[in-house]
Amino acid sequence: MNTLPVVATFEAKPGKEAELRAALTDLLAPTRQEAGCLNYDLHQATEHPAKFLFHENWTSKAHLDTHLQSAH
Repeated sequence: MNTLPVVATFEAKPGKEAELRAALTDLLAPTRQEAGCLNYDLHQATEHPAKFLFHENWTSKAHLDTHLQSAH
């Protein structure tokens, strides 16, 4: 099976780390339920807690494009 991997990075403004983590965490459940989503995993850097990364895999570009148009 071919997959389309995606890595998306975010960096919180100073003092906003918890707020950004909460907002990104809210995206997990609805995105994981989308058609074509194989995984959608959030990571936070241990040495730089303001830095976050999503590691995603999609079954096709069409599924990713649909995700990118979603409200969440």
